Amino acid sequence: MKTIKTLICALTVILALVFCAPGARAVTPGIGMTTNFTVLNVSLIVITNGPLKVATNSAGQTYTSTAGKATINNAFLLNVFAAWDDQPAWPAGSKLVIGWDEQWDGDVLVVDGNGTNVLYDASAGVDNYFIAHPVQNQQSEGATAGKDVEGNPGSLNYKAYSEGYFELYDDEVYLPFTDISGSGSSAINFTQNWNASGAGTTWNLTADLTVENSAGLGEYFLNMDYVTVGGTLDTSGSGKGFNDTFGP
Repeated sequence: MKTIKTLICALTVILALVFCAPGARAVTPGIGMTTNFTVLNVSLIVITNGPLKVATNSAGQTYTSTAGKATINNAFLLNVFAAWDDQPAWPAGSKLVIGWDEQWDGDVLVVDGNGTNVLYDASAGVDNYFIAHPVQNQQSEGATAGKDVEGNPGSLNYKAYSEGYFELYDDEVYLPFTDISGSGSSAINFTQNWNASGAGTTWNLTADLTVENSAGLGEYFLNMDYVTVGGTLDTSGSGKGFNDTFGP
């Protein structure tokens, strides 16, 4: 059985071979457009144990365990998503966003440098997906402070303290079996404006999610269990019209 260090090194080699080697295949054309999105930044640390080693001598048995550490960030995820979509690489400048248009409904997307051309929906898979929600559900909302200007024109501005979550799942589509998730506190700043006709004009969102150092037997990374996950996910941006997820 491989140690976590060996698995991470092997994964690094795989990524280097897949994404650094020139490919003859063209990148898949965009699968849609998004006009309302926020840029996503992921910074997670995964710590897990390698297999327990047992040594026997005249004095008895000695048990030794090792721990490995890996970073999950935007570069890591973009490479994984390219493999999921059978791409040699994404176009230069491609980035991760959360799409808030109705057809994306909070999914994590790979978009081109302009941000509007959607290349891949990373949250739509069954055997492989990545989910990142700054708000878990309406029941998870905590204290809120803000100002609601009723009427037309009008505006809504608030800061809310809530709970969010993420999950990275790959049932050996590309990675050795991986299912890591975590939840934690989030802080949300949101502004929505509408005009004299009651039509949404502009909105702005900033959300910061701090994932607690969660651990448990239900978590797997590169087919290794006893996993601890912690870090941050943050998203920010603005759009036009109404943001139905956070707005009135």
